[in-house]
Amino acid sequence: MEENTPLVTVTDNMDASAAKYRQPSSAKAVFIVFTAVMTVNAVVQLLRGAYVIAFLSFILTIWYTVTAVKSLKNAADTNIPALMGHPNIFDFYDEYYVNTDRISRAQIRYDWLVKIKENDHAYYLYIEPNIYHYIPKSAVPPEKAELLRQLIYSCSAKNDFTDKA
Repeated sequence: MEENTPLVTVTDNMDASAAKYRQPSSAKAVFIVFTAVMTVNAVVQLLRGAYVIAFLSFILTIWYTVTAVKSLKNAADTNIPALMGHPNIFDFYDEYYVNTDRISRAQIRYDWLVKIKENDHAYYLYIEPNIYHYIPKSAVPPEKAELLRQLIYSCSAKNDFTDKA
């Protein structure tokens, strides 16, 4: 096979249905914990008789809740549709893959990956501990799915980092 011909090509059209798998769950966890702490603080202050502090704590909790919900909604509703129409193309070769998007092109060797995670919906190829390439399984041609798995896991014999998401 010619060197410039990819073994597998995956085109992620950034459809909105996959947006929920791209959202970081840590933001939601921080929101829940902070809201719970502020609510408990407001109730404690109310029971202690510090009505002004309790009132301010309730107001702060309400303001934070409204702001956080808007922020999470905007992250889900605007970021992914803004990228729609600008496909993310992954070309997989024997020893590396190339990610081409609307503003950049990156060539990543499989042995440079720091972690690989996989779930029912996607592959997550970590190029840094907190930065990954998202490859939806729905975008992988069915006849190339096993070949793709073999390629991305080819470095796992050298590195022990594979994980189920």
